[in-house]
Amino acid sequence: MKYLICQDWINTSNNHAGMKHMGNLLKKNYPAEYDVEVIPDIISNIYLGRIGNKILRILIRKVIIPFLYYRLGKKLCKKAKGNDQIYLLEYLEKSYPQLLLAKYIKRHHPMIEVKTMVHLVPTNLGNLFSESELKKWLDPVDEIITLGSSLTDFFLSTMRLPQYKVKTLFHYVDLEFYKPLGKAPFNANKNEKVKVIVMGNQKRNFDILEQIVKKNKSVRFTICQGVLNLRPRFSVYENVRIVDFLKEDELLKLMQESDISLNIMDDTVGSNVIVTSMAVGLALIVSDVGSIRNYCGEDGALYCQNDNIDSFLNAIDFLSTNFFELSEFKKKSVNNCKKLSIASLHDRF
Repeated sequence: MKYLICQDWINTSNNHAGMKHMGNLLKKNYPAEYDVEVIPDIISNIYLGRIGNKILRILIRKVIIPFLYYRLGKKLCKKAKGNDQIYLLEYLEKSYPQLLLAKYIKRHHPMIEVKTMVHLVPTNLGNLFSESELKKWLDPVDEIITLGSSLTDFFLSTMRLPQYKVKTLFHYVDLEFYKPLGKAPFNANKNEKVKVIVMGNQKRNFDILEQIVKKNKSVRFTICQGVLNLRPRFSVYENVRIVDFLKEDELLKLMQESDISLNIMDDTVGSNVIVTSMAVGLALIVSDVGSIRNYCGEDGALYCQNDNIDSFLNAIDFLSTNFFELSEFKKKSVNNCKKLSIASLHDRF
């Protein structure tokens, strides 16, 4: 049995792109092989202002969360057998330090394999942890699972982990939920404006985006600002629509009505934006950074350089003036994302 330990985040609790949904899909499709344990999101209540008492906040971090892990660790050690595996799917995350859970399991049931999934990119890890701290987190686990080759290289080269301790997987996508709308295709010959959607806010380069918006007045941009406030910066441009935080089905509809997913990234944080864009059938224009080629393939996207704004401008112009090429890149996205299905992920697990 594989026990999947998923973190429930308030703002994405029921989304089809998160680890909780992934765990539930695996359990639904392969009930004899998976079980799921979900950790409630207490911390977000603090950030949302629902818990204002300072002493209570400290109590949550120092007492309640460690107790949750103690109780869950005890439960897992009682249920699991020697050949079972426990997957901690939000590892190296300081708000919910699953290191406590890994250490408890290894101390009380050392025969159980503890495998962990890490989502942050190398630069994030370098900012949040010293090398000695990282080593403390990595020592008690049997395997580190990454969602791309750049993070794998970091663990192998910088942290000098043995090859057998690092496994590369890729972010899954729920192809039953994320799919093309089946609308009439964009037709440049009818003077339509190509519709570009910009999603995600972690490791995104908004300086470059603003320059691109300025120089592409004939292109319609929809910028999903999420928790950021980008209105003062982008609302002055007539070809830009700013969208606040959306429910998942609303975001899906917006994606299905778009033509191009523009991703100007300093690193590949938020792979779910890439894979859901592929599944919906958007042509991809991306920064050539991190593990992006693992997902899009060598010819599945137009790859651009952050130090060369013209590369982005040329890519947008190419797709917005060539109906056939735009259509071909949309098809490539749909075809390439098939390897990221939940069944494929199960096989790799």
